[in-house]
Amino acid sequence: MGIHCELGFTKFAHGETCYACSVENAHTPENRMISFSGKFKDDKSEKDVVHVSFSNCTVIKVPQELTTIFPNLRQLLICNSKLRKISKKDLVEYKNLEIVSMMENELEYLPGDLFEGFKNLNYINFKKNKLMFIEPHILDGLGTMRYVNFSVNPNYKKCFSIYPVHEPNATLDEVKTELNEKFYSRFKFLKEQRISEVQLKSKIEELKKSETLASDKVGQIKIDSKHPVENQENLCEEFKKYIQDENLKDFKITIEDQEFLVHRFLLILRSPTLAQILQNNPEVETLNLVDIPVEIFEKVLKFLYTDDFPNKADTNFMHLFAAAGKLKIQKLKNFAADYLSIQIDSENALEILNLSHKYDCGGLKSKAFIEMTKKYPKIDFKDEWIEKPEKLQNIIELLRKQEEAKREFENQFKRMLEMD
Repeated sequence: MGIHCELGFTKFAHGETCYACSVENAHTPENRMISFSGKFKDDKSEKDVVHVSFSNCTVIKVPQELTTIFPNLRQLLICNSKLRKISKKDLVEYKNLEIVSMMENELEYLPGDLFEGFKNLNYINFKKNKLMFIEPHILDGLGTMRYVNFSVNPNYKKCFSIYPVHEPNATLDEVKTELNEKFYSRFKFLKEQRISEVQLKSKIEELKKSETLASDKVGQIKIDSKHPVENQENLCEEFKKYIQDENLKDFKITIEDQEFLVHRFLLILRSPTLAQILQNNPEVETLNLVDIPVEIFEKVLKFLYTDDFPNKADTNFMHLFAAAGKLKIQKLKNFAADYLSIQIDSENALEILNLSHKYDCGGLKSKAFIEMTKKYPKIDFKDEWIEKPEKLQNIIELLRKQEEAKREFENQFKRMLEMD
């Protein structure tokens, strides 16, 4: 799949002119960049490209293998492209970058180890995202910073710059102070919501992924700093111990006429949707969920405690995908999306297209859209329709009515011929 790009010299914000590959208004494949289509100018080649930018695109995950295509890449920009998540793993191949700009996206969280191993990075820009939480060690180990911008975010306002073209509002030390203050005030806020110190530490461990968890004789979580946490599955081993502990369950979820007693801290740690509700309403002790069937929520709740995926044989994956999307449980949503992607056919493609659009799953949406084009070869499908499922549904409905009218006419004509 070739993504169209413009190749040529460009001038970045701080004044440097460099050879660039620029992509606009494109939908990138999830997590992998296969190829670009563009015409080189001035006898240039892939080795001359030092700047790659995505603007006004849909970038679900940070594209991978760009350095395989452009071995001398030094600047990566993903701007106004709906990027929602980024981790250290996403940037493994980009440790030679000097500039990272991801402004005007939908990022809510930045881990402290995001730029671990970066030796040349001197410019980072996360302006105009939805940042609620940044680990304070994100700038540790970096060299001489020339530009750091976390401004115009819900929880962050500071910008540092040595470039005269920018208007900084803080020194670099003031930026670091803001990161620390927001970090610790965030956990103070969680603590005020009746989250115990023990559970608070488990949250810190999950985010830093730098310590392991162990249980003492009464089942409390304590820190063992000698062994690193490799992944969230280790954390879920601890959560499994809470699933049968009715005494410590301090929150109630109701669905239809069913009630579920759960641990408030678990909902905050595992579901961004529920975390936002509970943080904005710390006094709430009961929550009514609609549009999620009871049998599906039972599977979701088990996953939150155990990280175990539901049995495929007795699971409605349409409902599971919708529930995981609504609660923003990414791992469970990906599991459901993977299953649906191999079950797409002409009968369910439109429903899957609608669901994947509503809950922002680009890969699944693309597959459903392709299936729609196969089912209706006479329709001249436009690429932009993938982002307008309601319009596509109206077109399909009109076509269905036309086909029904045609069949009815043929039946009436046949009956007339058979009459004496």
